[in-house]
Amino acid sequence: MLAVADLVAGYGGGTALHGVDLTVPAGRVYALVGRNGTGKTTLLRTVMGQLAVRHGRVRFGTRDITGLATHVIARLGVGYVPQGRGLFGHLTVAENLRLALLGHRIRPPRVPARVLDWFPRLAERLEQPAGTLSGGEQQFLALGRALASAPAMLLLDEPTGGLQPAAVAEIGAILARIVRESGLTVLLVEQNLDLALRLADEVGVMAGGRIVASYPVAAARAERTLLTDHLAL
Repeated sequence: MLAVADLVAGYGGGTALHGVDLTVPAGRVYALVGRNGTGKTTLLRTVMGQLAVRHGRVRFGTRDITGLATHVIARLGVGYVPQGRGLFGHLTVAENLRLALLGHRIRPPRVPARVLDWFPRLAERLEQPAGTLSGGEQQFLALGRALASAPAMLLLDEPTGGLQPAAVAEIGAILARIVRESGLTVLLVEQNLDLALRLADEVGVMAGGRIVASYPVAAARAERTLLTDHLAL
């Protein structure tokens, strides 16, 4: 589904990705963990076309998407939930969801019933301004917006960051259900190791702008120190 080869990218004159290689097969969840500043967010932004590729290739399915604009990549079937959520706080929940559909030329832009089934709290707050939602509810909305166009793949950048434990548990349960019911392919960046081990089929460790290790999730669960040792570097 997603294949990244020898990817180099960065900001200004600096380099944040130093030859990243990564493959996420269709229908699988790949969790990427690592300390702050190791390039995880930069990788997602580069895949989504928000940062220029200096070297290497990005393929999505049969398409080479290297250098394509973000909106084109989204229309090809890649959903993205960034850090900070990127919601329009003055617009209602329904308006935020419908805006996501406008970008995909879906007419009429109706809120998909499946999204409201996955996130019933959003169904109760469709006319409420997004900025008045709790942190957990805003994360539900960011996820729902990314899923509204029925993407084939979802990129998630720390979906539990800054949330209370109860909200983290709820998001984990919802994501597990979505993956189970939709067969969605997911690249998850997550600091919460428990959540990563719960959702993933494979877990990679990023350090110094490279993926330095990758484990099937069964091995990672059985030998948790394999991950914690890397995260302590």
